[in-house]
Amino acid sequence: MRGACRHIDSAVFFPPDGERPPQRDARETRAKAICGGCPVIRQCAAYAIQYGERYGVWGGLSERERTALAPGPCRTLAAVRTVSADLSNAVLDRAQDDADVQEPAADRRQRAAGQDA
Repeated sequence: MRGACRHIDSAVFFPPDGERPPQRDARETRAKAICGGCPVIRQCAAYAIQYGERYGVWGGLSERERTALAPGPCRTLAAVRTVSADLSNAVLDRAQDDADVQEPAADRRQRAAGQDA
């Protein structure tokens, strides 16, 4: 283990029950200072996000910061809707382009009827 936190009391990184915002901010600042000099900060943050660590400072990120970065059902659904809308628009644009290029069926029938006569 190469983590800078390996010999630090875990209370610096994890909140006690009933911690108030000013104390939380001070504790998180201390924890983030330790993380700032850590050689595995990226791996630690990635692990915490990937595995949904809900508590404490991991990789220099607080619980709130990780929640904002983590993929979730709402973000996934929003991404699907965006891709779906983009795809639908592309299909509609392509259909319109094809319609503009293709001769309307009525014109084809009229032209074909004139050739037969």
